[in-house]
Amino acid sequence: MDGALSLPTTEIPVEELYSKIKPQLDMFKRNGGITLSGGEALLQKEDVRELLLLCKRDGISTCVESSFTLPPQAYESVKDCVDFWLAGLRDTSFGLANFRNDETIIRNIRIVAGHCQKIYARYPLIASRTTEDTHLKRFASIMEATGITEVEIMRCNPNMELFYTLSGIPCKLEQASSIPTDRQFQKACDFFESRHITVKK
Repeated sequence: MDGALSLPTTEIPVEELYSKIKPQLDMFKRNGGITLSGGEALLQKEDVRELLLLCKRDGISTCVESSFTLPPQAYESVKDCVDFWLAGLRDTSFGLANFRNDETIIRNIRIVAGHCQKIYARYPLIASRTTEDTHLKRFASIMEATGITEVEIMRCNPNMELFYTLSGIPCKLEQASSIPTDRQFQKACDFFESRHITVKK
């Protein structure tokens, strides 16, 4: 594949990567920092830890987004060098209410909770998948069990099908029926706010 949406990846040592991004990190040092996302950044936990330690050495704020479904060692390995966490509490069952990972998620969030400044939740809103009461209650219960008080509600990406196609991955969701309505979005906002959870819109 070539063109604007190709992914020309390369492997480089962590020190070399840091030297390339440090000028940009220095620009945002006073009111920002670095966020590692993915995929799941902690699948490369050793390299992630090395990069985060370099940032901490130079006074750069650090943030990691995770599904919190990895083995606990991944979180233990970096918990002392992450300032903020984004809990991407995704439902990987595609709306089938298969919540077997909930205990794992709660355990892992508790591992890092005492070592960071704050944890924020991110809730993907997908029509007929995560707009149902079952899912809203499940996410709220995880947040309440772990003391997370703020959530960002993210509507399903309207370009979802295109990104899957370009990546060569079959899309399990139909785009047309996955985009939440304004009413569904407001329902989710009202639900979390009724549980005294602050919603970032």
